[in-house]
Amino acid sequence: MRRLTVGFCARAQAVTGSEDNTARVWSAAACPMQRELTGHADGVTSVCVTPDGKHIISGAHGAQDTRVKVWSVATKSLVSTCTGHTKSVFAVAAMPDGQRILSGGNDKTVRVWLLNGTLENTFELHTRNVTALVALPDNQHALSGSRDKTVKLFNVNDGAVLRTFKNHTHWVRCLALLPDGLRFVSGSNDKVARIAYHGLAPPLYK
Repeated sequence: MRRLTVGFCARAQAVTGSEDNTARVWSAAACPMQRELTGHADGVTSVCVTPDGKHIISGAHGAQDTRVKVWSVATKSLVSTCTGHTKSVFAVAAMPDGQRILSGGNDKTVRVWLLNGTLENTFELHTRNVTALVALPDNQHALSGSRDKTVKLFNVNDGAVLRTFKNHTHWVRCLALLPDGLRFVSGSNDKVARIAYHGLAPPLYK
């Protein structure tokens, strides 16, 4: 597996995505594989789990597959397929309400979907590929990272950009939210991980 992405489910389970075109569910305790999720036609480069632990989200990259898929954790079966990206998908994230998901990819867009595969919004926030996404706890905002070297704080309902972070000298590879909900970490090809406040008011997270 040349590339691997990892997420965590409830009940001590982990989910991985690989360039063998599959997502797999594992027991986090003993690591035996519990189920192989097949259906993508290209490598799975992004996975996440909804906060309620009920759904796995996977995104694929390649000429044959630019789709996002939603799977049931309980049954390990396909729930829906989100079709809309015109190029590879490199990032997926789940909103806190567990009802909406985000995806970003090489077509430079961030897309907002319902779990049933319905496309709610398409936002063009960056000038290059979208490579990372993380949802914020208020269920209204998210962060996106890109090959354009920036991280953007945006509203998932209308795409309004509240703040642009230019903390890196190379493209942004990954994003994670710190437990306080007020700070995030960004990692980049400039060999640096940086911590920053996203700037939204703390009362949103009480």
